[in-house]
Amino acid sequence: MTTPFATHEVFNQSPPFQDVNLFTSDAALMEAVKREGAMHAAAGLSAFGAACGSAQAFECGRLANENPPRLRAFDSKGRRLDSIEFHPAYHQCMQMSMAEGLHCSAWDHLAKPGSQPLPGANVARSAGTYMAIQMEAGHQCPMTMTNAAVPTLLREPQLAKSWIPKILSRTYDKDFKPASDKRGLTIGMGMTEKQGGTDVRANSTRAVPAVGAHVRRLLGAGPGAGRAFLLSDAALPARRQPQRAGLSAPQGQARQSLQCILRS
Repeated sequence: MTTPFATHEVFNQSPPFQDVNLFTSDAALMEAVKREGAMHAAAGLSAFGAACGSAQAFECGRLANENPPRLRAFDSKGRRLDSIEFHPAYHQCMQMSMAEGLHCSAWDHLAKPGSQPLPGANVARSAGTYMAIQMEAGHQCPMTMTNAAVPTLLREPQLAKSWIPKILSRTYDKDFKPASDKRGLTIGMGMTEKQGGTDVRANSTRAVPAVGAHVRRLLGAGPGAGRAFLLSDAALPARRQPQRAGLSAPQGQARQSLQCILRS
């Protein structure tokens, strides 16, 4: 288009990469999905590929990256909040990925006791994740963390009973409120020790059972079962994100016994 400030015609640039189906245009991805037995999900992956490859989706990714999360320390009256505010574009990316089930679809069978996972369920989820990352990469951290946290939760049936149903929800609840009040949630992981970032078993934090009358007075009513003190020089990760619980990763007494503590 001619403008008063035009100096020359730009003729050797490719058109914007947008409004492309990230599934049907990717021969290698389609072949992998077929080879690994997940073609039953092809129609859904095609629809999701079109959504992730749209101009609107790429614009959401751009806005989410150019407007990073911000700490809101206080409310208008000076009361402490310590909450994290995300740009609306980030919430749109989260909503798209949660609606697609990228955080939970490999575990959908858990909603019906005795059911088995669909063949290639994790392949289909991974293909969707691959396309969502092209839209915006950062929001896939809670998606993949939530998917990976389910086997750990299943080792504790009482925790699983209360947490898994909300993990299986595909409703994105962006409001900051207790997990018990949310319609859906995601899981994050915190590993704050300097030497433990890529070597989790190098963490030196220890979890000590909270027992005894003095500890019960400190922690409130109840016998203290399932409660623990964390002994560490590392700060615990913040919990002030819209819908995320946290798994901290301290060591058990044995050097090779890695444990997790759920913080909601």
